[in-house]
Amino acid sequence: MTLFIRASAWLMCVLFLTACQSIPLPLTNKAKSDAELLAQRLSDISYAYQMTLSPEDTFSVKADIDFKLDDNQKDLPLDLQQAHIQQLIINGQNIYPNYNGKVLSLPARLLQSGNNRIQLSYQGYYRQQGQGLIRVIDPNTQQVYLYSRFEPHGASHPFALFDKPGLRGKMSLRLEAPSDWQVISTMVPKMSSEASTTWEFAQTPPLSPHQFALFAGPFSHWQYQQDGVQFRLFALNSTQDDERYEQWLRLTADNLKRIGHVLATPYPFTKFDQILLPGLSDASMSQAAAVSVTERLPLDAKPISQHMQNSQLLAKQWFGSLISLPWWDDLYLHAGLGLYLANQTAINAGIDASAQEQYQFLQQKQPAYKYQLQHESLDPLSATSTEIQAQQFLAVKSASELNQIAMAVGERKFTELLQTFIQRHSWQSAGNQAWRQLLAPLGLERYWTHQTSGGINSISAQWQCQDGVLERLSITQTEPHFQKVKVALFYKNQRDFQLDKTLLVTLKELTTEVTNAGHNVCPDFVYPNFQDMAYGQVLLDEKSQAAAIRHLSQISDPLMQMMLLEDIWQASLTAKLPLNDYLGMIMLNLPNISAPSVQLLAQQQLQQLHQLLRLMPTSSAKQRIYNALEQFSLHQIYQQGPTSIWLDSYLQFAQSDEAMDHLQSLLNGYSWPLTQEQRWQAITRLNQFGRDSRQTWLNKEAKRDTSLLGQQHALIASMATPNAALKRRYLSELSQAPYSMRASIISKHLYPGQQPQAQQAAFEQIRQVLPELVKQAPHQAEAIVSGLVVLTCRPDNIHAIEQELTTLDAGALKDAITNHLLVMKQCQQFSTELGAH
Repeated sequence: MTLFIRASAWLMCVLFLTACQSIPLPLTNKAKSDAELLAQRLSDISYAYQMTLSPEDTFSVKADIDFKLDDNQKDLPLDLQQAHIQQLIINGQNIYPNYNGKVLSLPARLLQSGNNRIQLSYQGYYRQQGQGLIRVIDPNTQQVYLYSRFEPHGASHPFALFDKPGLRGKMSLRLEAPSDWQVISTMVPKMSSEASTTWEFAQTPPLSPHQFALFAGPFSHWQYQQDGVQFRLFALNSTQDDERYEQWLRLTADNLKRIGHVLATPYPFTKFDQILLPGLSDASMSQAAAVSVTERLPLDAKPISQHMQNSQLLAKQWFGSLISLPWWDDLYLHAGLGLYLANQTAINAGIDASAQEQYQFLQQKQPAYKYQLQHESLDPLSATSTEIQAQQFLAVKSASELNQIAMAVGERKFTELLQTFIQRHSWQSAGNQAWRQLLAPLGLERYWTHQTSGGINSISAQWQCQDGVLERLSITQTEPHFQKVKVALFYKNQRDFQLDKTLLVTLKELTTEVTNAGHNVCPDFVYPNFQDMAYGQVLLDEKSQAAAIRHLSQISDPLMQMMLLEDIWQASLTAKLPLNDYLGMIMLNLPNISAPSVQLLAQQQLQQLHQLLRLMPTSSAKQRIYNALEQFSLHQIYQQGPTSIWLDSYLQFAQSDEAMDHLQSLLNGYSWPLTQEQRWQAITRLNQFGRDSRQTWLNKEAKRDTSLLGQQHALIASMATPNAALKRRYLSELSQAPYSMRASIISKHLYPGQQPQAQQAAFEQIRQVLPELVKQAPHQAEAIVSGLVVLTCRPDNIHAIEQELTTLDAGALKDAITNHLLVMKQCQQFSTELGAH
């Protein structure tokens, strides 16, 4: 009987296009224009759903959809993905559905100008990953949990609706679920009894479809109430209690109050839920009155990290739910407003100003610069909006421009602008156009570029001295952006570098002469973006660069140290500075720098270098750098202690026979204690280099750590083994099964590096499997390509990739391979420079 049910389910998937994985729709200009035309026809949309949730593979829905139609001259598209439709009634008439697996076409002849009602019932299948209603299983208890991931077009997987961000509708929900389940949605539930299987939720205010929230399962939960708002935290039933959960809820309540105060607009809902879930592809997902985050809250993190993660999610309740996106290109404004608010409320939350500055550069600006430098040919607004790195880049660049506007008019006036924007557009869709209209009367629209594609703007200083006096100073940028910068003049005394003077300069053109620079003492170096006011990469002049390389540790300001460190790393990546000069600066200065943020940035840069080395052909020069990275990270541990960040680097860089023996000693409990994740890192490294004891360690640790993360780490460690036949079997698994969390892990970790023969031998098989993998998970295209295409950066391989690009149509795969080609060319540059041919 079970076999028959499974076979029937498979047949239904084929006949009714009910595949178990989502294939996100492209966010093209045509899709945008279609959405705008649809918005002109529709109004007063409301949805009422009756839903039955099962812990098995399927769910069922009855939907009543009401709306006003401006004209009934054309068929009307209703979005519904991969469902088995059982009944369709349009304004009282029962008809056979015209359905292609994605869109249900409602015939114009049955529609009427004015009020319309659509009634339908259907069955759907939960998904394992991607967009839609996702089903996960707790490996510790085998209990089933469901969560919604609806951005950008996943809401039309469980729900029949008009799945466009600007088409807001009111939603009500009544559902049946197992008696031991909790059900979480946007509104507060009404239940008849504690053991009831029926859950009913009041109608929501008008929301964008992707903002509607739905979670279900046997969750444990914690709660806290403040100012009439209920704050709840949900986690898997197997999650251990932690007294700090209540502290996190109090932090959430305080941050929500601060944001509401700044905006002069109260929180738009009566509760705020946070759901901890394992294995999310993104660190967090925000929906109306409910957000999901990875199963680890930053409870041990620094206050600034806790504040930023918490506040950014809260800000989306105003700029996302209360005011929604007209279309996905308006994400630039909404993401920026959320980040700006989180940054501004940090000081009121008691965050140290210096810590905030360092965090903004290290965790916001620097990753955004890195993303833009690696994606010059891609506009993130034309790609799938769920690509988390693209969203972070958009938020940072937008927030930087918002900060420039705030500096131009003053914080108080800018806060009034935000409040006006909220008051005008609450429970509506509003984006860049509405924001520009607000800025125009004040002449502020010139600060708002909304430029998301192309290379990063660079800023450089040109200066001349005569007789010990600064004679001339000008600032050049590669794009004529309107922005303010502080230009810093430093001089060196016997012990360190001292800040002599800062000059506030407004950049308008490609080159701006600094008229008030004359008659200053000739500096030892000049920095044209002091305190990181502008969004742009600094190109150091030759004298300033030489001073920074020699004397970085003698600069007392950690933010200045970080910015110089990043400038010099980028100079080496772009062949403006030899790699050995960068490495010499690190080895010379970093042991004398105590600031954790500077140490962390250096660690990230060395990890990026390590990733480039894995693509480099084998050579003595490459091996020397490997040895240097291993020894340097080990030296840093001895200097700073085993709890420093450098233990993670050592576990990543270890490759010598001595290091392999050392890893086994650490696993046996000698010397430094390892966390569970670090134990898995060590075991993976042993497997990668084929140590005889690897399988024993893997089997022992897999029995010890049975969590979902433990199972994932065991898979990663198993794949690290340099066995070409084993890797081909994993590739065959990728080609035969639908994309899932397991497939995601395989594609990202099958080739960890320093195993070029295994990857080269399987490249043709990889070419065959790549298109389907990316088709099923376009938002993970870059990770899939960088994980599987680990060809050495020889000229012939680069040429082969360039030829491959000419055969591909525009899309996620071509974008990802284009970006990977840039990485290969960076590797080739280093390889040529080091003589590693």
